[in-house]
Amino acid sequence: MMSLITGHIYEFALKHDTARIVQCCLKFGTPPHHTTIFTELKDHVVQLSKSKYAKFAVKAMMRLGTPEQRHQLISGLYGNVHRLARHKEAADVLETAYNDYANSSERANLVQEFYGRKFALFKSKEGEEKGLGEILGGGEVGERETVLEHMREALAKLLDKSVVRHSIVHRALLDFLTHCDHTSRSDMIDQLKELLVEMLHTRDGSRVTLLCLWHGTPKVRKAIVKSFKPYVRKICVEENGHVVMMGVFDTVDDTVLVRKHILSEMALGLGELCESPVGRRVVLYLLSPRNRRHFSSQFLRNVLEPGDGNKHTKKPREVRHRELLEGVAEPLLSLARERASDWARSKPHSPLLLQIAASLPGAVAHIGAPLVELLAADFDPSDHFVVHPCGHWVVKRLLTSEEIGGGGEGGNGEEGGEGEEGGGEERENEDEKRGGSGEKETGGDEIEKTRSFAEMILEGVSEDNIRAWTNTNRGAFIVCSLLSSKVNGVREKTKTILEPALKTIRTGTLEGQKALWKDINSNNNKTNH
Repeated sequence: MMSLITGHIYEFALKHDTARIVQCCLKFGTPPHHTTIFTELKDHVVQLSKSKYAKFAVKAMMRLGTPEQRHQLISGLYGNVHRLARHKEAADVLETAYNDYANSSERANLVQEFYGRKFALFKSKEGEEKGLGEILGGGEVGERETVLEHMREALAKLLDKSVVRHSIVHRALLDFLTHCDHTSRSDMIDQLKELLVEMLHTRDGSRVTLLCLWHGTPKVRKAIVKSFKPYVRKICVEENGHVVMMGVFDTVDDTVLVRKHILSEMALGLGELCESPVGRRVVLYLLSPRNRRHFSSQFLRNVLEPGDGNKHTKKPREVRHRELLEGVAEPLLSLARERASDWARSKPHSPLLLQIAASLPGAVAHIGAPLVELLAADFDPSDHFVVHPCGHWVVKRLLTSEEIGGGGEGGNGEEGGEGEEGGGEERENEDEKRGGSGEKETGGDEIEKTRSFAEMILEGVSEDNIRAWTNTNRGAFIVCSLLSSKVNGVREKTKTILEPALKTIRTGTLEGQKALWKDINSNNNKTNH
């Protein structure tokens, strides 16, 4: 086959029937065959990229060629990037080259062609490439305006639904919106407002969308939010797109609009979102924005906090958060009650369950009932909920939230991801205020309440079961949390339940038993005083 096409490969690649022969030789050929095809086609990369059929041969050479061959193919695109980006077929090749195969130096050289004609003709040496910020900062007088004006004109021609999806265009738009003046930014945002849904699937595209939300007027934000509606659930589970949803929650003051077009769609697929690692991040952010227990400081500082203080967001964050939360409270409580038993035993889901308890009034009543059923089951020291690595931690956290008697966003919590582990053997430092059980502090140490999780446990679990917990390490720590409760009557009732087991606890060697005995003595001393 190769002996028949050698010398005519370029002509074969351009025709719809013979192009498949070239592709077949690339797919099944040996490296020497690849080199033969590459040698004949390397000087025709631009023409081949524009062909409906030959573009597949170019993409195959990038995929199967050596690093040096790949570099020559990408270099063959230099000087034509802007024109190729507007071409229906060639844009696909350019996207493949930029997104899948180009190294950092080649990417920089490709993007620089949007900065002006001289950047298309004269390329920087490898390792000496400059970003737009460096070029504008170190250029001659007047060069800044020239470069930005060229970018504005070039990008305006690319704002077509089929072209704007490509990541190289997203990079150029991000550079432009970051460095242009207010008037140019407003004009560009106005042109982009209904195209952003095509862009937010890439990292740069999601940052462009955030900039449009931050600097867009309320009218522009309304158009952006409306354009998201058919794709809300898909956006929420995308690696890059989900960040845009957080930006909407942070930025858009019209909470009625957000509830109608965003939260209503989320509510329809809430279970699916909570099962997705990325979707859970969106739900957690809706429950407790800027909470460093769920989102790292670096993420918040670099991605979301730059939008704080924009001139079009005027409603206090606490008010906006409360109004948005009302839009998903009912379906989220219903889902939490339905899946509490499973989530409490799942390391990825347990932080979400606890955050629901902390953020939604009355959530403990919904979550507590199925958990008490698990706690009330016949005690098996090897397979009971109180000895489960994650389950016992959830119970302790819920009890501790009542002990602290606090609630709210929990924005000062320690840094960590949503899958943080909490099932250790030692007693954790309970330094974060968590509430949500409908309790309010009164003048003393006791808590006025409707129905607390601690009371639900004492009413729903047999005394024999509670005493049996003290024979296990994790179970003993749960009893410690009951004994430390400030809910009226819980402490006294727990002490009464433990009286028949005091000797066993006192002589126990487990860390949990030692901590429990210490708490019992501490409570006795307080009572004597």
